[in-house]
Amino acid sequence: MSEETPRDRRLPAVSLLGNDTRERPGASHLVPFRVQLTAGGSISMKHSHWLSLLLLATFVSFVGLAATDVRGDGELRRPLDLPSGGAGGDEDEEDAPETITFYGSDYEGDCFVWALDRSGSMGWNGRWGVLQTELSAAILSLSSMADFGVLFWSSNVITWQEQAVKATTSNKAAANSWAMALTPDGWTCIAPGVVKALDINRTSHKHKKVVIVLSDGEPICNGTNIPDESLEAINGANWDMQEISTIGVEVSGPGQTFLQQIAMANQGTYTAAN
Repeated sequence: MSEETPRDRRLPAVSLLGNDTRERPGASHLVPFRVQLTAGGSISMKHSHWLSLLLLATFVSFVGLAATDVRGDGELRRPLDLPSGGAGGDEDEEDAPETITFYGSDYEGDCFVWALDRSGSMGWNGRWGVLQTELSAAILSLSSMADFGVLFWSSNVITWQEQAVKATTSNKAAANSWAMALTPDGWTCIAPGVVKALDINRTSHKHKKVVIVLSDGEPICNGTNIPDESLEAINGANWDMQEISTIGVEVSGPGQTFLQQIAMANQGTYTAAN
C-alpha cells in the first residue's frame, strides 16, 4: 500500500473563519482557502480570497448583532424601546398647568373646583359681594384648556354641576350667572362641601387638580363646633392627595388655625383675606 500524502488525507474539521495557517508540502507561504464538498463527500480546499472576505464580513455582522440586540438575560429586544404604536399621539401629551388669581393668591393647576362658604355670616360686612366679584374674575380668567367646578356649602351643599366641565365661554358664563343668583344662609358645615369638591375633581382627566376652600369662621354645624371631626373627614376623603388650599375671610384665631391645618395636611396654602 502506498503511503498516503497530506493532499489525499480527509480533514476531520475545518474552521470556517479566517485563513488556513497550516504549512502545506511544497508551499512556502500561507494561503486563504474555501471549503467545498466533492462528489465523494470528501473535503477539498481551493484558493478563494473573495470567500474569505465574505465569511469574515458575516462573522463581524453576527458579532455586532449579538452585542446590540441581546440583553444580559439572552432575550432579543427591539431597536427602540417604544410601544408598538410609536411615540404616542397628541392625546397622550400632558396639558401644562395654568395660574389663576383668587383673593390675591395664585393657584396653579389644570382643574379647579371652588368650595365656598354660603353661611349666614357671609352676608356681613360686604363679604358676599366681594366673593361674587372674585369668583367671577377667576372663572373668566380660565383658559379653554382647563376644567372647573363650583359649589357652595352651608347647612347643605349646592353644586353648579355634578362633574368638572371644560372652561368654555358658555360654561364660564353659566357658572357665574348661577353663583350670582345665590344668597347666604345657614351654618358653617365645611366638611361635606370639601368632600364633594374632591369628588367633582375626580371626574376630570386632568393631572393637576386643585380645590379652593373659602370660609369666614370655624366649622360650627347645627350649633356644634366640630373642628377635629371636620379635619378628619376632609383628610380621610383626600385619598388621592389633591391640593386643597384655603382662604379665611375675617376669621378668628381658632378658625384660622383650622383652615391652616387643612391646607398643611393637603399640600395647599392658606391665605388670610381680612
